[in-house]
Amino acid sequence: MHPKIKQLIFTPSNKPSTCCGFFNGSQNNNLARSNGYLFGLFEYESNFPEALGLLEKLLARASELYYQKLGSSQSALTAERCEEALSQALQEANVFFLQLLNSSSIIFDTDKANIAFILIREKDVFLAYAGRINVFLVRCADGLDCKMVNVLSSVAPETDESDPLSIFSQIVTGKILSDDLFFLATNSVLDFLSLQKIKNIISLNNQEQAAAEIKKLLEEVNCDLTFGFLIVKEENLYPAIKFGTEFSSDIKTSVQRDSMRELIMTQQSTQKILNTKYLPDLEKLMDKFKNSFFYYLDFAKKAELPKIKLPARLNKPKEKIAVLNLPLAAGRKLLNFPGSVLSVSRKIFSKISFLPSLIPSGFSKRNKILFSLLFIFLFLFLGNLIVNGIKNNNKNNKVLLEKTAVDIQKKIDEAKSSMVYGDESKARSDLIDAKKMIADSSDKIKTAETIANLSEEIELQLGKLRHLVSIAEPVMLLNSKNINENSSLSPVIVMAGNKLYTHDKYNQSLIIFDLSNRNISTVYQAAPKINNPLAAAVFNDKSLLFFNENKKFSRLAPDTNETDEMNFSLPSGINPLQIDEYNQRLYILGQNNIYRSTYANKNIGEPSAWLKEKADLKNIVSFAVDGHIYLLENNGQIHKYLNGKKNNVFPNKIDPEFISPAKVHSPINSKYLYILDPPTKRLVVTDKEGNLVIQFTSPVFSGLKDFAVSEKEKKIYLLDGNSVYAIRASHLE
Repeated sequence: MHPKIKQLIFTPSNKPSTCCGFFNGSQNNNLARSNGYLFGLFEYESNFPEALGLLEKLLARASELYYQKLGSSQSALTAERCEEALSQALQEANVFFLQLLNSSSIIFDTDKANIAFILIREKDVFLAYAGRINVFLVRCADGLDCKMVNVLSSVAPETDESDPLSIFSQIVTGKILSDDLFFLATNSVLDFLSLQKIKNIISLNNQEQAAAEIKKLLEEVNCDLTFGFLIVKEENLYPAIKFGTEFSSDIKTSVQRDSMRELIMTQQSTQKILNTKYLPDLEKLMDKFKNSFFYYLDFAKKAELPKIKLPARLNKPKEKIAVLNLPLAAGRKLLNFPGSVLSVSRKIFSKISFLPSLIPSGFSKRNKILFSLLFIFLFLFLGNLIVNGIKNNNKNNKVLLEKTAVDIQKKIDEAKSSMVYGDESKARSDLIDAKKMIADSSDKIKTAETIANLSEEIELQLGKLRHLVSIAEPVMLLNSKNINENSSLSPVIVMAGNKLYTHDKYNQSLIIFDLSNRNISTVYQAAPKINNPLAAAVFNDKSLLFFNENKKFSRLAPDTNETDEMNFSLPSGINPLQIDEYNQRLYILGQNNIYRSTYANKNIGEPSAWLKEKADLKNIVSFAVDGHIYLLENNGQIHKYLNGKKNNVFPNKIDPEFISPAKVHSPINSKYLYILDPPTKRLVVTDKEGNLVIQFTSPVFSGLKDFAVSEKEKKIYLLDGNSVYAIRASHLE
């Protein structure tokens, strides 16, 4: 990897109040190619050229020390060795800088120094920094979806309190991809240009054009600041290799990954092996053999027919057996066939034992031998084809295995790189794709040791991204079987105030759990009006609205436990799946649309269709409302709608994958979506852009039905079978 750097430092003022500079420590190309490329951007927040000169000497000394410690050795360097050498070089450079200050009369304020000093070697990046400098990674997926990540945003600054004049105190490490760009800038640049503007310019232009565009915008600024920025792009360098020189494994890998021509050649070779041309050639050969055989047979009959008429059948079993055994014996001694070919040979001879009867009875002994030799030749030819087929098949499998391994490794590397820069969603997506590549491979490739090792690596990395919290013993709040052994709870639990409400289908009673004192009460008079509820919604903790299996709505007043059956009938054609409340309005998820009704004075208004465009809801199982509406599909995909129109789609990139998600819910003023997946015993929490936050599971769960969340109390209540459990919402702590 070779960085191509476009730097620009200028000021629109004749009397700038700051100064900055660019440093390139990779003057020796051979040394840089083997040990890495060093460069940097530095700024002093005062117009003090002498201070700028000191910083340039500091970076030059650090660069010189780094290359000295690694030397000119061509042996393979590890990332750990490079980091160790850079760390030692920076420590010694700090000492050098202090000595430089002591020997000069310059008053240097370290709080005004801002430095970014970067080492790039192959895919590894090492960043040493000081002060308020800006370093961004720009990554574009297929040239379209570009992300700009602040590399230093998640790094806690460290300072050497024992030595306030020490410049460098820590190194940030990471990995990059071949199309990544770095954007380094002084604070003055970001004072006048937004990150979105810079990202758009960089993603839509090459380095020179982007630098010119940014400069043009900054030249219009009327200020006394100095602007400095670098745009760094990685370029692949392949050294010239003489004919016959063996490629190193690293070069092989990089060629397979980065060269489209090599990939196309591999694909063509694979197709050629898979779509074998032996069959047409063999058919032609057999036609020629057939014609030649019958010509020889006719000739032999005419030329060698004896003058004395022999008996009709002249059987000499021993001679025939000797002739038939000849190819197999010769094969064992001369050809040393593989065991598989010998097995095939035996099967062939067992099938052609009738061949001796084909030899004309009038043939002489010499013609019989010649006739047998023809079959021997044919057998050897077919055996050769079989051996070559086995070899080509093995070669084909090897090519496919290597290509599959390279593609999977590339996905793993991209995932690790995304993890370094905090993009867990991209990392998880790449690892899931790599996992799918293995699943889609043939059984022979799946069982290969290389693929098995990669599979273990994928699981290891996915484990870091799952954020899976397994709760061995969740707190059981109630078990309805302890109240009535015939109890069977409806699939509804709802929270109003400080109480949980669920329903027993056996005796049509409401079961109420008071969280403040853990008292359990049963309300029977409400049951006939509720009648096996399927869904519920809460209106300001003052009214619970239940929808039952008879498509009727019932209201419960939590303060008095009084119930009313609502005088409201759904229009024909509406078959509700779930209900929810937002802003004192009732939302109804139907099979063909989403409907909204007013709810006031214990009355439900006439429902109106909320969607303003056609939507396919046949696979939607649940929804959540917070101004936006989030539709949960049966495969775990989330469709986000706003003002009746689709706004976004969140693909199912959760690991493990959803099997049969049943419900999505978002509490009032929450930042999160909660998704219940009963088959995997999980409650998954994501943000409202579909990014995973945490997952809760327990081996105790056996039949999750519903849940309620109290973000204020940082608790989650899950209805599992006939029990209610409580767990800590640790992501809120």
